[in-house]
Amino acid sequence: IKRPCHAGGGGEMDQQRPVLRLGASSFEGLTDLLKFHGFQVLKPWESHLSLDAFLASHCCAVRALLVSSLVHVDDAILEKLPSLGVIVTMSAGVSHIDLQACRRKGIVVTNAGDAFTGDAADYAVGLLLDVLRRVSASDRLLRGGFRGCPLLACQ
Repeated sequence: IKRPCHAGGGGEMDQQRPVLRLGASSFEGLTDLLKFHGFQVLKPWESHLSLDAFLASHCCAVRALLVSSLVHVDDAILEKLPSLGVIVTMSAGVSHIDLQACRRKGIVVTNAGDAFTGDAADYAVGLLLDVLRRVSASDRLLRGGFRGCPLLACQ
């Protein structure tokens, strides 16, 4: 569903395939990849404009939105991006995105799925080993100057 765009902008911007990135998190690798493939990544926090003014100036050109789970995408944001066709979230969940509003406007939503499950499992096992073997606790004792066989490390 294409919605009419009455704001200025577009034109040359449409030729550059702009992607709006909301949330200044660790997307630099993806940002570089998008740029390599001819996309222009718009970063509102690098602009002197307020977010509302930035969205108004680029609203007709933006077809894709890249967000993290820290950015809440609601109907108010979607209304400011009438040409938006896809939202990509770098999280496994989509609870920060108003899916009903996206469905009404014909916007596709995609996420990272289970891309991080292996990493999360590895991290959980590492934390378990740390707690069971008291690695961090012993490290704090040693860095604090304690020498010998503390009860915490010898049990």
